[in-house]
Amino acid sequence: MKFALLICVVVTSTVTVAYKCCHPNQLESTMVQFGSYYDTERGGNVATDVSTVHYDFYADKIVTIDSTTRIINDFTLNAQYIIIDERVCLKADLPGTYNDFACIPDDGIDRGVVSLGGDLLHGRTYEVNSVFETSNATEYITVTEDECIPVLVDHLSVHPQMSQLRSIGFYNLTLGLKDPSLFDVPLICYEAKAVTFQEAASVGSDILKWVSRRGR
Repeated sequence: MKFALLICVVVTSTVTVAYKCCHPNQLESTMVQFGSYYDTERGGNVATDVSTVHYDFYADKIVTIDSTTRIINDFTLNAQYIIIDERVCLKADLPGTYNDFACIPDDGIDRGVVSLGGDLLHGRTYEVNSVFETSNATEYITVTEDECIPVLVDHLSVHPQMSQLRSIGFYNLTLGLKDPSLFDVPLICYEAKAVTFQEAASVGSDILKWVSRRGR
């Protein structure tokens, strides 16, 4: 079972207008997630996922991709496109702004400096509220001190439909974009099936079966 690949996991409160730091304007990384969840339909389980995340400040978009799913988060249109196997597209309203998902909010609590690889690199951990799924969510986000590059996120959320405890590591980080076409919304999304952001988050990798059950 995989975690939902709904958006880059570094997420913050939508009411924040000032930030301690933001990720580089164009950044790509491999994300490795593991943890556990409990939801009302499937019960409890342990989940893992390996994906890539792509930030583009200039396009106002963040994209996440795994072996079957590409998710385009377009903050200009406040729309999230969930594309499965490049043949089915679902569309959800997207809460927040680009900076809510790519920056450390000014009201984040500084939890101190951490060592990343001995004395060669240092990071700083912040405690923030998450806009993902519910206000009853907390994340501990570790970024590099010099460039605010994401290193680790520990996420805890409690929601009536699904609660999660997971850890997300960022690896193979590179600046710039290798393939800008990943941010292009395909034609199939112009007739996308509509779901809410919370519905998409709760059903995760079973989203096609869920849409079929709803008869949309």
